Amino acid sequence: MDVRIMIETEFENGDLRRHDLGRLPRPTAMICGETIGLMLEVARAILERLQKAIVVDQVVERQPSWPVATDGMTGF
Repeated sequence: MDVRIMIETEFENGDLRRHDLGRLPRPTAMICGETIGLMLEVARAILERLQKAIVVDQVVERQPSWPVATDGMTGF
């Protein structure tokens, strides 16, 4: 079995943006402790990708009204 992890962000203007966070292969022929469910290491990596996708989408949505410094960090 192959689990595909994706999120979809719907912006206030109705636009949609999809993020593919990755794939998680889960063998069905041989089931053992390491192939059942989600290992903590993998869960952390997925959570990190999710956080990055959310932050990027928030910045993209706010960008017209939010000054952005040249080094990529937001300015105030």
